[in-house]
Order: sequence, then structure tokens, then C-alpha cells
Amino acid sequence: DIAQCLVGSEMCIRDSLYTSIRITNGNPDFEREAIEAAAAGGAKGVIVFPSEQPDNEAFFKKLVMDKFPIVFLDRNTLNIPCNFICSNNYLGARLAAEHLIRYGHKNILYVNCGRVRPLADRIAGFSDAMAAAGLPGAAVIDLPDNITSRYSDFSRLTDALRAAFSGETRPTAVVCGNDLIALHCIRILRSMHLKIPDDVSVTGYDNTTFAANKNYSLTTVDQDFFRLGKTAAQTLLAFIADAKQTVHIQIDPQLVVRHSTKRLFG
Repeated sequence: DIAQCLVGSEMCIRDSLYTSIRITNGNPDFEREAIEAAAAGGAKGVIVFPSEQPDNEAFFKKLVMDKFPIVFLDRNTLNIPCNFICSNNYLGARLAAEHLIRYGHKNILYVNCGRVRPLADRIAGFSDAMAAAGLPGAAVIDLPDNITSRYSDFSRLTDALRAAFSGETRPTAVVCGNDLIALHCIRILRSMHLKIPDDVSVTGYDNTTFAANKNYSLTTVDQDFFRLGKTAAQTLLAFIADAKQTVHIQIDPQLVVRHSTKRLFG
């Protein structure tokens, strides 16, 4: 998870720079204030996991144009060259879909959980895998908020899953936009007396620490957060040393197959 990003970046720069971690909870005002405070305090550069809200686009663009060392991690809305490190979210979701298709699944439901660019890329990867296999466009449960907390309201997900599985041609698999959504899908499906994976296969995304829990044994996509954080820190150090050229590095994820998916027979 994101903690591994911090570990990867901190291990890389701890001998070169003083590190400070600010949690802004996606608030663009807090985000801007934290970066301004860091720069005013003499920070040589920053790594930012931006909120992807339009409020700070002009602020970020000015930092980039002024060649202030900044590296964007995971997401970026600027239409100018800048240092940007991300996972290949399109590929990750495509790997999950292709895994299920190889297992014989055709009626696959996708559960989306937000509006940010990485999640949009995952939907695109999933959709292209289905199209390449000649399968009809899959149904999508589109939750409007980026659900990242176990305290989030999952009533809409519960209602949507019950509706999706109430018909005669119910899905045989569910691809989820992140692991937390996948775990809640498993909980809800089990409450509907469906067995995972005997009745329904489920995949997640992120390979968070709880994905390997024996109660879920979740097939998921590993973004290698440690490598993402380390690469971001290496990029920052290189730009501080020589600000001539920005880089965009995309790291390919890997599918981790566990026991929440099953091959269909017949």
C-alpha cells in the first residue's frame, strides 16, 4: 500500500535529504499549504501524491515551469512535461480481466470506485480485454466516491450487487477497482449465500497486506509500491542534481493469483 511507497522513497533519500511527511487527505488547500511550507523551510524538492483536483493545477504548473524539483506520484493532470512516476493501471486491470477470461468467464462485472485517472485507466484496460476476447460490454457498478476507508458507506454497493445477481444470467466473476472494494464485495456476496470462488470469482487491485489473509486469499494486482516510491525518490535526487530534463516512468504491475478465482468447467 501507500506506506510501502513511503518506505521505498525514504530509504533512498534519507542519507541525502531531510524527509518530512505531510498528510493532506486529498484537500487541495492543505496540499498547496504543505508544499509552500516545505519550500519556504528550505526543502530541496518534494514528492507529491496529488489530489487530482483542478484547484492546484496553476500552482503545480508554476512550480514545474520554475524548475522547482517536484515529482508527481501515481497521478498527474498537467499537460506539460514534468517528473511523473506511476503504475501502468491500464495493464493491471487488463491482466486481471484476461486471467478470468482464460478461466472461462464471460459474464464479468466491474466495480469502479472513483473518478481519478488511475481508476479510469483500469476501466479502459478491463474493457479492452473484454473487447479483444469478443465478449459483450460488461456491466459496471460505478461508485461515485473513491472509497478508501473501512468506515465508508457501502450500502450503494450492497444494493447494486444484489440487483446484479438477481437476474437469470448473473455474473460469474467480479473485477474490482481496489482491494478494499473487493473485500467488501466478498463480504456482501457471502451474505447472499454465494461462495467465493465456487459461485463467483473476485479480483482486487493493489495487493494490500490484507489481500493475502486466508479468509479472503484475494487474487489481485501488485503495483510494487516500494519500487514506485524508490523510483520517485531517485527521480527527485537526479532532478535536484541536474534539472535539465523531466522524466515520465511507468512501472508495469504483476498479477498475483490466489484462491478467490476459479476456472469454470463445461
